Amino acid sequence: MTILKAIEMFERVVITSTEHLMKEMNADTQTLFQELTKEQRDLLSFIYMKGQVSPGDLARFQGVKKSTLSNHLQKLIQGDYISQGDSASTDKRFRTIQLTAKGTEVIEKNKAKSRQIFQDLFADFSDEDELKTFMKLLTIIQNRIDTKGVQK
Repeated sequence: MTILKAIEMFERVVITSTEHLMKEMNADTQTLFQELTKEQRDLLSFIYMKGQVSPGDLARFQGVKKSTLSNHLQKLIQGDYISQGDSASTDKRFRTIQLTAKGTEVIEKNKAKSRQIFQDLFADFSDEDELKTFMKLLTIIQNRIDTKGVQK
């Protein structure tokens, strides 16, 4: 097996698992996310995972300019999903963005549903050695992304 075959399989897993998750969650999350676009949901998830972030962090995450991101952020602020605050920096031009209680609640409900979907998907995945190998490989992948992805 070559590294390219492994990469192709990884890409396929990412795409098909996202597709499966979206299909399974579609009905349940329509009321949960009825006023949010996919981009806004992704922003909330990213903020949940990272904690306080800057508008620049969010723009890089979505691959857009800060000016493009501004509209999404305003809608999330108006919906009381996020709030802005001053950075710990002495330069007051820098703002931080964090989830509000409402934003956290929405994301936690979403995460609970997605975890249940994946738990059902992997219900027969119970061999302890297989689980250890699975976790080891996922940890290696995440560590590579964390260390090499940040350098760019």
